[in-house]
Amino acid sequence: MYYSLKKVIAEEFAVSTSNVFMAGSAKLGYSIAPKKLWRPIQEKSDIDMVIVSNQLFDLFWKELLDFNINLTYRNEKEQEMYDEFLEYFFKGWLRPDKFPFKYPSKQKWFDFFASISYKEYDKRKVTGAIYRSEHFFKLYHELNVKKLRSGVR
Repeated sequence: MYYSLKKVIAEEFAVSTSNVFMAGSAKLGYSIAPKKLWRPIQEKSDIDMVIVSNQLFDLFWKELLDFNINLTYRNEKEQEMYDEFLEYFFKGWLRPDKFPFKYPSKQKWFDFFASISYKEYDKRKVTGAIYRSEHFFKLYHELNVKKLRSGVR
C-alpha cells in the first residue's frame, strides 16, 4: 500500500517516487506533535505525505507570485493564514492548507488528496506538503527532535 500511495502521488505531481515520503504518526506509529506527543496513531489520524522537490516547490512559488499574493486583499483571518504561510515558506516548506483562499491550485491540490483519501490506504485521510529540498525536510525534523530531547531531560 505504501509504494502504491507513493506512486499515485508521484504520478500526480510528476516527481520520482524517491521524492515522496510518509511522515508523522502514520510512519512512526505515534505522534511527536507537541499537542499530541507520544499518542499512538488513532483511527482518525491522517496519513501525512511529503514531496521533496525543488522543481515542484519552485513551480508553486512562481504560480503564487503570478497570483500576485502581495497585492491580494486579505481580511484578518486571511492575513493570519498568510503570515503562517510565510513562516513555513521561509523554512522551505509549502503547506497547501495555508495557501491563499482564492488561489486556484489550492482547490486542485485538495481535490487530488480527497480523491485518494479514505480508500485503499488504510481508510484514512491522506494529506500532503512540499519541501524545497531534503535539507529543509531534514532540518525541520531535526529541530523537532531537538525540542523533544530538551523537553525529555
